Parts: sequence; C-alpha cells; structure tokens
Amino acid sequence: MDQVTIKGFIIANLLDLVRGKLSEQEFACLEEDLGVSYKSLKLAYFKDYPVEVQIRTEEKVAQILWQRSDDGAFYKFGRMNYETFAKSAIGRTALALVGKNPKRIVKASVRLMSTVMKGMKIEFEDRGENEISFRFRNNPYRPLGWQGVIDAVLESAGVTPEVTIIKHGPTDTEYLVTWS
Repeated sequence: MDQVTIKGFIIANLLDLVRGKLSEQEFACLEEDLGVSYKSLKLAYFKDYPVEVQIRTEEKVAQILWQRSDDGAFYKFGRMNYETFAKSAIGRTALALVGKNPKRIVKASVRLMSTVMKGMKIEFEDRGENEISFRFRNNPYRPLGWQGVIDAVLESAGVTPEVTIIKHGPTDTEYLVTWS
C-alpha cells in the first residue's frame, strides 16, 4: 500500500478540540505520544504527515472528548471535518460555486476534501438522478469516517442521505449513496 499523507492543519484542528481541556503537562504528553508538536503543525500548515498520525490523534482526541474511540467517534470526526471545511473561506467559496444540487455538492466536497491527502484514490460512478458511488482505494480510514462526511454534505444540501458501505478489501471501501 502506498503511504497516505494528510496536511498538518487537519491534525492541528483535531488538537485544537482538546487543547483548552488539558493542562499544559497533559497536552505536552499528548504531543509526545503522537510524535508531533502543536506548534510545528501550526507553523507548517500544509506539510504532509503520515495519515497514521491523524488516525492516532483522532483516537486520542475521541477518548478525551467522548471517552470512546469506536467507529461512531470517527463518524463524528467525518461530520466535523466537513463542517470545518464548509465554514472555511475556501470551502464557502467552493460550495457557493457548486450550488445546492446534492450530487454536485457531494461529489465536489469529497473531491475537495481529498485534496489535502496524497496516496488515496477515489473513483466516482454516477448511478442515476439521486444516486452515486464513491470507491476509496488505498483507504486507511475507518469506513464510518467518510460516511460522516457524506452525510453532512448531503444534509447541508437539504436532503436525507442513505449510505451503504461495501468493504471490497481491507483498504478498498465503496459507498453507495442515495438521497431523498
């Protein structure tokens, strides 16, 4: 499997969620455990980091915020990632250009959010007026993380999503997406 990387600002945003909830010593221990410093992440916002650092950070942050690190926590992170993107200047601009068409917005959002990664391949298949398939190859994430993104995107377009996840292999996940 090719190494998947993520931009440092994604990890920094996760640490922002718990920075004020921990003492300086606890936060320093978290940084040491993760092998990254918050300061370096903030200074090198667009530097690539192994996605494993993001995944470990999500596990630790989920434990701190919700006392859990199950798949449901990763679903919450997926939703939060989209909401953060949608509130950013780049996200607001991109989404304004796409409009509220559910298919266009979900396809554009997944494509735009994937630009902060390298090493993962996403294939799109149009399957009808209210249906699309996303297939993530070389996907290191828990399946519910991307479902959280997809659900949040479609809900922001004013529709109700229905997502079926198909695991074709350990790092090959397909999302069959419909909405009403």
